[in-house]
Amino acid sequence: MSIDNKYYTQAEQQYNPSYNQKVTALQNQLAQNQQNLEQQKVGVNANYDYQVQNQNLNNRLNKNNVSNAMLGRGLSNSSIAVSGLAEQDAKNTRLVGDINRNRTAELNNIDQQKALLSQNYNNTLAQMEADKYDAIMALAQQLEDRDWNRDFQNRQLAQQYALAEMQKQYQYAQLAQAQAQFEANQTWKQKEWEYQQQLAQAQQTDAFKNKIDNIVVDPSISSSDKYNALTQLYYNQNGNESNQQYLMDSYLRLMNANNNFARSTTPQQTSSQNLYGGTSQAESRKKIGYEYDPAYDFITNRR
Repeated sequence: MSIDNKYYTQAEQQYNPSYNQKVTALQNQLAQNQQNLEQQKVGVNANYDYQVQNQNLNNRLNKNNVSNAMLGRGLSNSSIAVSGLAEQDAKNTRLVGDINRNRTAELNNIDQQKALLSQNYNNTLAQMEADKYDAIMALAQQLEDRDWNRDFQNRQLAQQYALAEMQKQYQYAQLAQAQAQFEANQTWKQKEWEYQQQLAQAQQTDAFKNKIDNIVVDPSISSSDKYNALTQLYYNQNGNESNQQYLMDSYLRLMNANNNFARSTTPQQTSSQNLYGGTSQAESRKKIGYEYDPAYDFITNRR
């Protein structure tokens, strides 16, 4: 297993405090158990010291009894007395030896328990030390996996954000395109509408001019009626300066035509030569307004 050194160091830093606490607890437990066994040894020695003291006391009592018995028989200094006292000392020595052998056996047992505790401590510590590497390696692997998963999730989130941003930009582009298309359609419709309006206006203007021209050149209409008709049309334009200008131009054309006709007409011309249907020169001049021309008065006042 290949682990990055930084993850092994991080795992070691995380694992060691807990590991050291376990080692310290194990050491404390060993020291407490060793101390308890030492206290047991103190108790054992005290108990066997007491037994030795009692045995020595019993030996003195027994020897005293032997001496008193020998003294009562008058044998206090005899070999029998000496032999009896020596026998009591030998018996005491044997019993004290038994007590001390029991002491030694019990103390040895306690020392064996202490040695076993030390051995168990060393074995446990060795196993913990052996497990420590595996535990650190496992923890390092978890740290590396955690970072890898976090990086992977971050990359996924970044990709999702990038995709969402692309989708948002695409939607914005679609909206902008739709808006541009809508505005282009609106502009086209506006231009088409303006063209239709201009066309309709041109057609209306042409129709209006044709109407004016028809009035001006119509020989069946007298000049006075023509003037009245043009005047009425003028006031009906409601500020349409183009139509009004054309009407004024038509007035002038009509005036010029009438004046030229009046000057060219002689007394000998007949009514059939009068374009405006007059039976005489005076009537023709009167009809065309030579003596008084309302169109001239209208135009002069308008100007």
